[in-house]
Amino acid sequence: MRSNSRADAPLLRRLLWVLPLLAVVGAVLAADAPRLILTDDIDQWQAEIYAGNPLVHKFVPGPRLETGLGGIVAFDSKGNGYVAAGTFIAQVTPDGQALLLTGQPELPGASDGPPGRATFGDALDIAVADDDTLYVVDAANLTLRRIRRTSGVWLTTTVAGQAGVNGHRDGAGRDALFTSVFDSVALDSDGTLYLFDGDWLRRYDPAKDLVTTLNPQGGTGYANGPLAQARFAHSQGRQHGMTCDGKGNLYVADKVNAAIRKVDLAKGEVSTFAGRLPDTPRDRSCDGALLEARFHPGGGPNMIFYNKPLDCFICRSDDETVIRIIKGDQVRTFGPGFGKNTAMTGPWKDCVGGVPCGIDAAGNVYVLGGGCIRVIKKGARP
Repeated sequence: MRSNSRADAPLLRRLLWVLPLLAVVGAVLAADAPRLILTDDIDQWQAEIYAGNPLVHKFVPGPRLETGLGGIVAFDSKGNGYVAAGTFIAQVTPDGQALLLTGQPELPGASDGPPGRATFGDALDIAVADDDTLYVVDAANLTLRRIRRTSGVWLTTTVAGQAGVNGHRDGAGRDALFTSVFDSVALDSDGTLYLFDGDWLRRYDPAKDLVTTLNPQGGTGYANGPLAQARFAHSQGRQHGMTCDGKGNLYVADKVNAAIRKVDLAKGEVSTFAGRLPDTPRDRSCDGALLEARFHPGGGPNMIFYNKPLDCFICRSDDETVIRIIKGDQVRTFGPGFGKNTAMTGPWKDCVGGVPCGIDAAGNVYVLGGGCIRVIKKGARP
């Protein structure tokens, strides 16, 4: 059968035009694909629900899996978890109960005092000291709150800042002022607290009841070097944008600059730990060596936690569904994949993603999302 050359010729010409175009499109798509590498031990991690229930939307004291609960979680020496849950603080006990520690669900305020009287505007971040004292960032009130058990009663006290008063002033705790939004808190091994207030790095010394700005000559920008002159662009970092490694170093998830910054507190020096350096172009997300790795250019790093038992960092790159792990000189992806998974529990690599919200004394990783808090355990079985 003779071929119709006149009909075939236009088709052939179209194919010759389309094929190179498809090759170009394929190359572009491949170039734009995330260059993310799952950490080698991802098969050893399992996910289970720690607290909360996706079907319950309000907090009801009782079994930890039968209530609505979410927020940053920190742990005391006895294994109790404390969740900063907006207008209240919840306690999750080792025997599986979720209790109302203080504050009042769905009732904002700024009152100090015992449970039933104390209120919070927006308990955003939380840290637990070695003596089991709790420190809470009350973002809406621009204050740092302390919760301490005295004669068997949990008493809430405002230790720094003034409720609803905006400003930038150092000094004795209650005389100091914070700007909006005052978000993160990190607790060093010596009991000193570090606070991120806009683009100002502030320190609160409980022993001296004193708030100090550590980069008074800095502000907004991207500058390493002497701490006093360092510049950050952590703007709208919100929720645990700092962590301490217990070795005299503070790490800041510098969101807008798409970098994690290291503050050597003993030397008073700031450097870039991971991500892009100053005056370098932004790039798509990728794993690799510390200063070659990149965080999402539209979101930057956030929610950073130091995992002491495993000597690594866990963080999230905003605008992505994955969590990153930083260990040694490498940035890798700590699962759970690339946004295609839907399981809540089971092998972590097969689960839907979440936002890092805590690390416990055993090195387990906690993530927030889906109406609950999940715990990711290495070597665990469902």
